[in-house]
Amino acid sequence: MAPLFQFFREVIAGPRGIIKVNEVWLPLAAAMASVSYAPAFSWGAALSVVAAVACWSQACILANDWADRAADAAAGKKRWITTCPPIIAASVILGLLVAGAAISARAGNFIALGVYLGACLLGLAYSFPPLALKKRGAWGHFGYAGAGALAFAVLPSVRFGVSITLTGALAAAVLLDKWVNLDFHQIVDFEADTASRTPTLAVRTGLARSRARLRLEAGAAAIALAAVAVATCREVGSGRPFVVAAVVVAFVGAALYAARARRMRRDQQLMAELSPIYLAAGLAVLRVAPAAFFIAVARARTDMIPLAGTAVVLMGLEMIQLARYRYR
Repeated sequence: MAPLFQFFREVIAGPRGIIKVNEVWLPLAAAMASVSYAPAFSWGAALSVVAAVACWSQACILANDWADRAADAAAGKKRWITTCPPIIAASVILGLLVAGAAISARAGNFIALGVYLGACLLGLAYSFPPLALKKRGAWGHFGYAGAGALAFAVLPSVRFGVSITLTGALAAAVLLDKWVNLDFHQIVDFEADTASRTPTLAVRTGLARSRARLRLEAGAAAIALAAVAVATCREVGSGRPFVVAAVVVAFVGAALYAARARRMRRDQQLMAELSPIYLAAGLAVLRVAPAAFFIAVARARTDMIPLAGTAVVLMGLEMIQLARYRYR
């Protein structure tokens, strides 16, 4: 496969590509709601946060791919970054991180820049020596989930002056969701990690304890996400019925689909390990709720149309990916 085509498939159109930024939309919606639609919250400022997080996200994904290139090759996984010479791969990863830092620095908010750099350090420490947190049991979870909480939740919050209480709630919701995500992948990869003697948390604690922990984490994550969504929806004003209806329809539809898929044994790994309630909450709260929120805001504030449009396009792209999802 040509490297350019593989790059497009992975970064633009793939499930590990640009849509990975979508978790930032709920914190952005909460930030906008908490500052009462202040003029300082412009569509340009919001999209600059999205761009910075997109740079960070892709850099961390590529860094992890490069760190795992030997294991992935043995498992038959192909990543475009591993087809590049080392100097090119390092330049791409560093270039993305620097681009995100430059975007963050342009706002003149040095606390936000510090948060971004902290997310970068944790993201790299997760994959690369000397720390290589992913191979250090629970430390890998703290590194992975902590980096995600900083980038997706804390960065937009400090950029727009969100209260410490709401920032903490957003960070907790994202951290729990990322923790669930990592535990799920470690459980699915348990046999391969055991064979390669990779000391993940699942390998160290065993499948039974990992699955019990995952159930508790998924429940806590669903509750935390729902609490943030409720707090955000309360501030929508005249558009609240539209947002609430969209979230309820999405949640019920996703829960029913997940329950049916589990009964019919579709996507067995995903449905066997994660409950329909958690999967539905993730879709309704992290994807549908923010898009509906920005659509409702754009109806009253036309300068938000570019932001709402970008959110809808990226969410739509992810919906297409979810409909075709198969764990790899």
